[in-house]
Amino acid sequence: MKNYIPVLAFVSLLSIVSCTNIEAGGNKASSNESVQDTSLSLFHAIPVDSIVSPIAGVRVMTYSAEHIDSTFLVKFKNATGQEREDWPGFAPQDPNKIEIQFLQFESNSNQAVWKKINDTIRYLVMGHSSAAKALLYQDSDFLSSIYSQSSNMTIDEWTHDYLSIVQNDGGYMGGAHGFYGAVLNSFDLKTGERMTYKNVFREGTLEAVAKTVQAYYEKEYGTSYKSMSEKFELADCFAFEKKGITFLYNPYEMGSYADGIRELTVPYKALKDFMNPAYIGLK
Repeated sequence: MKNYIPVLAFVSLLSIVSCTNIEAGGNKASSNESVQDTSLSLFHAIPVDSIVSPIAGVRVMTYSAEHIDSTFLVKFKNATGQEREDWPGFAPQDPNKIEIQFLQFESNSNQAVWKKINDTIRYLVMGHSSAAKALLYQDSDFLSSIYSQSSNMTIDEWTHDYLSIVQNDGGYMGGAHGFYGAVLNSFDLKTGERMTYKNVFREGTLEAVAKTVQAYYEKEYGTSYKSMSEKFELADCFAFEKKGITFLYNPYEMGSYADGIRELTVPYKALKDFMNPAYIGLK
Protein backbone atom coordinates (compact mmCIF):
# COMPACT_ATOMS: atom_id res chain seq x y z
CA MET A 1 0.00 0.00 0.00
CA LYS A 2 1.09 3.60 -0.45
CA ASN A 3 2.90 5.36 2.35
CA TYR A 4 1.70 8.97 2.56
CA ILE A 5 2.90 9.81 6.07
CA PRO A 6 5.53 12.53 5.34
CA VAL A 7 3.38 14.28 2.75
CA LEU A 8 0.14 14.00 4.71
CA ALA A 9 1.79 15.58 7.73
CA PHE A 10 2.18 18.70 5.68
CA VAL A 11 -1.21 18.38 4.02
CA SER A 12 -3.08 18.10 7.29
CA LEU A 13 -1.37 21.12 8.81
CA LEU A 14 -2.02 23.47 5.93
CA SER A 15 -5.31 21.86 4.92
CA ILE A 16 -3.88 21.41 1.45
CA VAL A 17 -5.65 19.02 -0.84
CA SER A 18 -2.76 17.34 -2.56
CA CYS A 19 -3.75 15.27 -5.57
CA THR A 20 -6.99 14.13 -7.08
CA ASN A 21 -8.27 11.29 -4.92
CA ILE A 22 -9.13 8.10 -6.77
CA GLU A 23 -12.29 6.40 -5.60
CA ALA A 24 -14.20 3.46 -6.99
CA GLY A 25 -15.43 4.59 -10.37
CA GLY A 26 -13.25 7.69 -10.50
CA ASN A 27 -12.22 10.80 -8.65
CA LYS A 28 -14.11 12.98 -6.27
CA ALA A 29 -16.17 15.56 -8.07
CA SER A 30 -15.11 19.18 -7.74
CA SER A 31 -18.52 20.57 -6.68
CA ASN A 32 -17.29 21.25 -3.14
CA GLU A 33 -13.95 22.68 -4.13
CA SER A 34 -14.38 26.16 -2.69
CA VAL A 35 -13.01 27.98 0.32
CA GLN A 36 -15.11 29.39 3.13
CA ASP A 37 -13.38 32.77 3.06
CA THR A 38 -12.72 34.18 -0.40
CA SER A 39 -10.87 37.23 0.93
CA LEU A 40 -7.36 37.62 -0.44
CA SER A 41 -6.49 40.64 1.70
CA LEU A 42 -3.78 38.73 3.57
CA PHE A 43 -1.88 38.08 0.36
CA HIS A 44 0.35 40.33 -1.71
CA ALA A 45 -0.86 40.34 -5.32
CA ILE A 46 1.47 40.91 -8.28
CA PRO A 47 0.63 40.63 -11.99
CA VAL A 48 2.78 38.06 -13.80
CA ASP A 49 3.50 39.88 -17.03
CA SER A 50 6.11 37.30 -18.04
CA ILE A 51 3.33 34.77 -18.65
CA VAL A 52 1.66 35.51 -21.97
CA SER A 53 -1.90 34.25 -22.05
CA PRO A 54 -2.93 32.29 -25.14
CA ILE A 55 -6.41 33.71 -24.57
CA ALA A 56 -6.91 37.41 -25.17
CA GLY A 57 -7.98 39.44 -22.14
CA VAL A 58 -6.82 36.99 -19.44
CA ARG A 59 -4.28 38.21 -16.90
CA VAL A 60 -2.29 36.08 -14.47
CA MET A 61 -1.85 37.21 -10.87
CA THR A 62 0.36 35.63 -8.20
CA TYR A 63 -0.73 35.85 -4.57
CA SER A 64 1.80 35.27 -1.80
CA ALA A 65 2.13 35.67 1.95
CA GLU A 66 4.13 34.28 4.84
CA HIS A 67 3.70 33.89 8.56
CA ILE A 68 6.70 33.82 10.91
CA ASP A 69 6.36 32.74 14.52
CA SER A 70 9.34 32.99 16.88
CA THR A 71 7.59 31.65 19.98
CA PHE A 72 9.51 28.37 20.24
CA LEU A 73 12.80 29.96 19.22
CA VAL A 74 12.57 32.68 21.88
CA LYS A 75 11.55 30.18 24.55
CA PHE A 76 14.47 27.94 23.66
CA LYS A 77 16.99 30.79 23.63
CA ASN A 78 15.79 31.91 27.07
CA ALA A 79 15.70 28.39 28.54
CA THR A 80 18.15 27.12 31.13
CA GLY A 81 20.56 24.30 30.32
CA GLN A 82 18.36 21.73 32.02
CA GLU A 83 15.24 23.05 30.27
CA ARG A 84 17.02 22.69 26.92
CA GLU A 85 17.93 19.09 27.71
CA ASP A 86 14.29 18.41 28.58
CA TRP A 87 12.98 20.35 25.57
CA PRO A 88 10.08 18.53 23.87
CA GLY A 89 10.64 17.84 20.22
CA PHE A 90 13.56 19.17 18.19
CA ALA A 91 15.59 22.20 19.26
CA PRO A 92 14.65 25.19 17.07
CA GLN A 93 17.39 27.04 15.20
CA ASP A 94 15.26 29.54 13.28
CA PRO A 95 11.77 31.03 13.57
CA ASN A 96 9.00 28.77 12.34
CA LYS A 97 7.53 29.84 9.03
CA ILE A 98 4.69 29.14 6.63
CA GLU A 99 4.79 30.43 3.05
CA ILE A 100 1.92 30.22 0.56
CA GLN A 101 1.92 31.31 -3.08
CA PHE A 102 -0.70 30.55 -5.69
CA LEU A 103 -2.11 31.83 -8.98
CA GLN A 104 -5.36 33.56 -9.84
CA PHE A 105 -6.72 34.70 -13.19
CA GLU A 106 -8.48 37.92 -14.16
CA SER A 107 -10.70 38.12 -17.23
CA ASN A 108 -13.41 40.39 -18.59
CA SER A 109 -15.01 37.50 -20.48
CA ASN A 110 -16.09 34.01 -19.43
CA GLN A 111 -16.03 35.26 -15.85
CA ALA A 112 -18.00 32.29 -14.50
CA VAL A 113 -15.41 29.87 -15.92
CA TRP A 114 -12.45 31.76 -14.45
CA LYS A 115 -14.21 32.23 -11.12
CA LYS A 116 -14.69 28.47 -10.90
CA ILE A 117 -11.00 27.93 -11.69
CA ASN A 118 -9.88 30.55 -9.17
CA ASP A 119 -12.11 29.12 -6.45
CA THR A 120 -10.81 25.60 -7.09
CA ILE A 121 -7.19 26.76 -7.02
CA ARG A 122 -7.69 28.37 -3.63
CA TYR A 123 -9.33 25.17 -2.43
CA LEU A 124 -6.37 23.12 -3.67
CA VAL A 125 -4.04 25.33 -1.63
CA MET A 126 -6.10 25.98 1.49
CA GLY A 127 -8.83 23.37 1.55
CA HIS A 128 -11.98 24.52 3.32
CA SER A 129 -9.93 26.72 5.67
CA SER A 130 -10.11 30.47 5.51
CA ALA A 131 -7.00 32.22 4.24
CA ALA A 132 -6.22 33.37 7.77
CA LYS A 133 -6.44 29.89 9.26
CA ALA A 134 -4.36 28.32 6.49
CA LEU A 135 -1.64 30.93 6.80
CA LEU A 136 -1.61 32.10 10.40
CA TYR A 137 -1.07 28.91 12.34
CA GLN A 138 0.52 29.51 15.71
CA ASP A 139 3.29 27.44 17.25
CA SER A 140 0.83 25.97 19.73
CA ASP A 141 -1.03 24.33 16.84
CA PHE A 142 1.88 21.99 16.12
CA LEU A 143 2.98 18.82 17.87
CA SER A 144 6.61 19.50 16.98
CA SER A 145 8.48 22.64 17.99
CA ILE A 146 10.06 22.90 14.54
CA TYR A 147 8.31 23.50 11.29
CA SER A 148 8.84 25.27 8.01
CA GLN A 149 6.33 24.81 5.21
CA SER A 150 5.92 26.26 1.77
CA SER A 151 3.51 25.90 -1.10
CA ASN A 152 4.01 27.52 -4.51
CA MET A 153 2.31 27.23 -7.86
CA THR A 154 3.37 27.64 -11.48
CA ILE A 155 1.81 27.04 -14.89
CA ASP A 156 2.78 23.74 -16.48
CA GLU A 157 0.99 24.29 -19.78
CA TRP A 158 -1.71 26.61 -21.08
CA THR A 159 -3.61 26.33 -24.36
CA HIS A 160 -6.95 27.55 -25.66
CA ASP A 161 -8.58 24.33 -24.41
CA TYR A 162 -6.94 23.61 -21.06
CA LEU A 163 -4.81 25.00 -18.26
CA SER A 164 -2.37 22.75 -16.38
CA ILE A 165 -0.71 23.87 -13.17
CA VAL A 166 1.83 22.38 -10.78
CA GLN A 167 1.77 22.99 -7.04
CA ASN A 168 5.03 22.31 -5.17
CA ASP A 169 4.82 21.65 -1.44
CA GLY A 170 7.63 21.09 1.03
CA GLY A 171 8.97 21.71 4.49
CA TYR A 172 10.82 20.40 7.50
CA MET A 173 9.49 19.19 10.83
CA GLY A 174 12.66 17.82 12.35
CA GLY A 175 14.24 14.43 11.75
CA ALA A 176 16.70 13.18 9.17
CA HIS A 177 15.28 15.12 6.24
CA GLY A 178 12.45 17.36 5.15
CA PHE A 179 9.46 16.42 3.03
CA TYR A 180 8.33 17.53 -0.39
CA GLY A 181 5.87 16.73 -3.12
CA ALA A 182 4.14 18.12 -6.17
CA VAL A 183 0.58 18.21 -7.46
CA LEU A 184 -0.56 18.38 -11.06
CA ASN A 185 -4.01 19.64 -12.02
CA SER A 186 -5.66 20.53 -15.31
CA PHE A 187 -8.76 22.62 -15.99
CA ASP A 188 -11.18 22.48 -18.91
CA LEU A 189 -11.31 26.08 -20.15
CA LYS A 190 -14.74 25.60 -21.69
CA THR A 191 -16.38 24.77 -18.36
CA GLY A 192 -13.83 25.65 -15.66
CA GLU A 193 -14.03 22.09 -14.31
CA ARG A 194 -10.96 20.45 -12.86
CA MET A 195 -10.10 17.34 -14.85
CA THR A 196 -10.43 14.12 -12.85
CA TYR A 197 -10.32 10.43 -13.64
CA LYS A 198 -14.10 10.41 -13.37
CA ASN A 199 -14.77 13.03 -16.03
CA VAL A 200 -11.81 12.40 -18.36
CA PHE A 201 -12.16 8.62 -18.67
CA ARG A 202 -15.22 6.59 -19.49
CA GLU A 203 -16.88 4.65 -16.70
CA GLY A 204 -15.39 1.22 -16.15
CA THR A 205 -12.11 1.90 -17.96
CA LEU A 206 -9.78 2.80 -15.08
CA GLU A 207 -8.40 -0.73 -14.81
CA ALA A 208 -7.45 -0.63 -18.48
CA VAL A 209 -6.02 2.87 -18.03
CA ALA A 210 -3.89 1.61 -15.13
CA LYS A 211 -2.52 -1.28 -17.20
CA THR A 212 -1.60 1.12 -20.00
CA VAL A 213 0.13 3.53 -17.62
CA GLN A 214 1.88 0.58 -15.93
CA ALA A 215 3.51 -0.47 -19.19
CA TYR A 216 4.94 3.02 -19.72
CA TYR A 217 5.97 3.31 -16.07
CA GLU A 218 7.88 0.02 -16.05
CA LYS A 219 9.61 0.91 -19.30
CA GLU A 220 10.94 4.09 -17.72
CA TYR A 221 11.39 3.17 -14.04
CA GLY A 222 11.35 -0.62 -13.85
CA THR A 223 9.43 -2.69 -11.30
CA SER A 224 11.02 -1.54 -8.05
CA TYR A 225 7.63 -0.08 -7.08
CA LYS A 226 6.58 -3.60 -6.09
CA SER A 227 8.55 -3.16 -2.85
CA MET A 228 6.30 -0.19 -1.99
CA SER A 229 2.91 -1.32 -3.31
CA GLU A 230 1.10 -4.65 -3.60
CA LYS A 231 -0.02 -3.71 -7.09
CA PHE A 232 0.50 -0.96 -9.61
CA GLU A 233 -1.70 2.03 -8.88
CA LEU A 234 -2.67 5.02 -10.95
CA ALA A 235 -1.03 8.24 -9.86
CA ASP A 236 -3.17 10.43 -7.65
CA CYS A 237 -2.54 13.39 -9.94
CA PHE A 238 -2.19 13.94 -13.66
CA ALA A 239 -2.16 16.80 -16.15
CA PHE A 240 -2.85 17.35 -19.81
CA GLU A 241 0.20 18.33 -21.85
CA LYS A 242 0.89 18.62 -25.57
CA LYS A 243 2.47 15.18 -25.91
CA GLY A 244 -0.02 13.35 -23.73
CA ILE A 245 -1.24 12.96 -20.17
CA THR A 246 1.49 13.24 -17.53
CA PHE A 247 1.10 11.17 -14.36
CA LEU A 248 3.03 12.17 -11.23
CA TYR A 249 4.08 9.96 -8.31
CA ASN A 250 5.36 11.63 -5.15
CA PRO A 251 8.01 10.15 -2.82
CA TYR A 252 6.76 7.06 -0.95
CA GLU A 253 3.92 6.48 -3.41
CA MET A 254 5.71 4.16 -5.83
CA GLY A 255 9.29 4.59 -4.69
CA SER A 256 11.50 5.61 -1.79
CA TYR A 257 12.25 9.12 -0.57
CA ALA A 258 15.57 8.95 -2.41
CA ASP A 259 13.77 8.05 -5.65
CA GLY A 260 12.14 11.47 -5.57
CA ILE A 261 9.22 12.55 -7.72
CA ARG A 262 8.54 10.33 -10.70
CA GLU A 263 6.70 11.55 -13.79
CA LEU A 264 5.79 9.85 -17.03
CA THR A 265 3.84 11.05 -20.05
CA VAL A 266 1.56 8.61 -21.85
CA PRO A 267 0.66 9.64 -25.43
CA TYR A 268 -2.98 10.47 -26.07
CA LYS A 269 -3.15 7.79 -28.77
CA ALA A 270 -2.52 5.14 -26.10
CA LEU A 271 -5.36 6.44 -23.92
CA LYS A 272 -7.96 7.83 -26.33
CA ASP A 273 -9.97 4.58 -26.45
CA PHE A 274 -10.69 5.02 -22.71
CA MET A 275 -11.40 8.77 -22.75
CA ASN A 276 -14.70 10.59 -22.86
CA PRO A 277 -15.21 12.27 -26.27
CA ALA A 278 -15.16 15.76 -24.77
CA TYR A 279 -11.50 15.34 -23.82
CA ILE A 280 -10.21 13.79 -27.02
CA GLY A 281 -8.37 16.15 -29.33
CA LEU A 282 -7.91 19.04 -26.94
CA LYS A 283 -5.36 21.56 -28.21
